[in-house]
Amino acid sequence: MNGEVKIIDIQDVRGYVDENNTVWLNLEDVSRGLGFTQPTENRNSIIRWDRVAKCLSFLGINVAPTSACREIRDRLPEYVSENVFFYILARDADNPISYNFQRRMAREILPMIRKSNMSNNTRMTNQIEKDFNRIVKEYNKIKEEFKKLRERINELENELDY
Repeated sequence: MNGEVKIIDIQDVRGYVDENNTVWLNLEDVSRGLGFTQPTENRNSIIRWDRVAKCLSFLGINVAPTSACREIRDRLPEYVSENVFFYILARDADNPISYNFQRRMAREILPMIRKSNMSNNTRMTNQIEKDFNRIVKEYNKIKEEFKKLRERINELENELDY
């Protein structure tokens, strides 16, 4: 992530929109949502980072093989772009959990992330309009003062001619 971004959390998926209007999604949240998990003995689930890394290797993100999931995770990006990475992961996720998550992403989560960026853009646009209006008022004020000065100069020149 570069610069200041506002991370938003929608239905347990963290994401943000960058300056190029690309949606970035948290890799851990996406991996869990797509079902790249495995149950543990205590009824929790852990992410199968080896499977995630294998899918991402298709895009040139190569992670050296290791038996430690944490080492694999530490070598992967924290956020992945929706327009490339998410769809590659979704393509390789073939399970009922994945289908439900993909439907939620398309219908609810991604539109809400984009909408949050639009409200930021609207605030920025409103501020630009206010600044522009202020500048135009100042310009018109200076223009009017200049006009009065020009008239006064003309008056003085006329007085000198007499």
